[in-house]
Amino acid sequence: MFSIVELIYSIACTVYVTTSLMLSAVRWFHVCPTARAHKEYYYPARRIVSVIFLTPAVLLPYILAPKNHEAWLLTKSYLLLINFFSSAVLLFAYFGKMRQWHKWRLSGQVASIITFGLVALLLIIACWPNYHLTAAVEQALLTTVTITGLLLTLYSAVAMWLVWRWTLEYSTDNYSNTDDFPLSYARRVFMVPVFQALLLWPVILFDSPTYVAVVNLLISVFNVVFLITILSPKRKESYLECVMEDADTAAKEQSEESCSKICPPQPLQLYRYTS
Repeated sequence: MFSIVELIYSIACTVYVTTSLMLSAVRWFHVCPTARAHKEYYYPARRIVSVIFLTPAVLLPYILAPKNHEAWLLTKSYLLLINFFSSAVLLFAYFGKMRQWHKWRLSGQVASIITFGLVALLLIIACWPNYHLTAAVEQALLTTVTITGLLLTLYSAVAMWLVWRWTLEYSTDNYSNTDDFPLSYARRVFMVPVFQALLLWPVILFDSPTYVAVVNLLISVFNVVFLITILSPKRKESYLECVMEDADTAAKEQSEESCSKICPPQPLQLYRYTS
């Protein structure tokens, strides 16, 4: 049986997991009618958003047993690791694709292997029947989580800096296709890692389930607001039309060139008729 306090912790985590799964489902299945033909253009990070916001389901052990020490270690580590990882990857995936900057993919793959590998290990420990961490193993895991969290914080700071730089470049008209980059949206979201750092690092420093319950509820509110902001496309249709016209023109020219190579014009021949 839960105590009243433990029930509050469980409910707060349940709200966080529910809003995250709702966001994932809506982002995967909902596409505005005007954007269905070109989903990858209008929603460049749609798939990554859907996958990342499925991951809070791993917090089920904490929901079922908030007083379990291993489940508590999983929860506070998850909040630190996944949120910094997701903010960096989503900034890169969304604005990096618009900027046609693909160098982030290798770093994103490395970061995902480290982050999800560590979370998976903590999940196995939390789910292992009758397993209890020793003080030495717990300290080693906490040290690993802290170091990884610092690296992911730096990673998200790099993502934030790049988006800020791209925003400056597009706002000063250094690019001809300024309609393709959502400047106002970029200015609103690129500072998210700063607020995350202020909110999430105390999770490790204070080691307080009460504080984590508050964080879970705050992130749940953020999930709802984030979902509302991403429902409608941020990219303008005018640039897409220009790109499609250029692609059609290039394809037509290439087709004509290929046809001329395959079927060269025949030389004019003169025939002599005899009676």
